[in-house]
Amino acid sequence: MRLDSTAAFGSDSEGISFLLQTVFHSTQTKDSMVKLTVRDRESIQEAVRRFRKLVERSGIKKEMRRREFFEKPSETKRRARLRAERRMKRNRLLGV
Repeated sequence: MRLDSTAAFGSDSEGISFLLQTVFHSTQTKDSMVKLTVRDRESIQEAVRRFRKLVERSGIKKEMRRREFFEKPSETKRRARLRAERRMKRNRLLGV
């Protein structure tokens, strides 16, 4: 079964497929969209577990957390500067 906009509410699995498809569209970003094809004889719990792993690996959750609140440009620059300082300190300690 493939999740797409033509999913109907015919049966329970079809309704859940429609809900999963709706979640896919709400989690899409400009360059990437998580797509999941539900396999034959695959339980909904397994499909949801695979979906969560795909979302985690794609970085969508991280991006959503980052965009949850507005961050001033000065805060962004400060975070980048601190990250660079930590990286330089770690490299000095390791002798790289």
